[in-house]
Amino acid sequence: MTAAQHNLVIEQHATFRREIRWNDAAGNPINLTGYRIRMQARQEHSSSTVLLDFDTAALGPGMTIGPLNSTGVISIALSPTATAALSFQNARYDLIAIAPGGETHRLIEGRMSVVPAVTR
Repeated sequence: MTAAQHNLVIEQHATFRREIRWNDAAGNPINLTGYRIRMQARQEHSSSTVLLDFDTAALGPGMTIGPLNSTGVISIALSPTATAALSFQNARYDLIAIAPGGETHRLIEGRMSVVPAVTR
């Protein structure tokens, strides 16, 4: 399966939420129980500096992923405090799902833009 292409826009000082639905070839939702979800943003693919790091194994303050269950839906969210802390404007990102047995699937990738806030 090739990762879907989708660009994300995050507004600073505002709540950010996205849902990703993962279905099999027949359209049935993938059971995500026990999966680990990771999403990182970097300036470029080859950059060593991580600008944003989501990981169900160790979520930072104001970050949520889940719940992960039989619906095949991955919900990610950043609180207004977390979006306010983002100091980059443009980056590349991808999101991977790691099965309990270790099989890894890259589900989505694209560009990520952070829009600065006027009202704080």
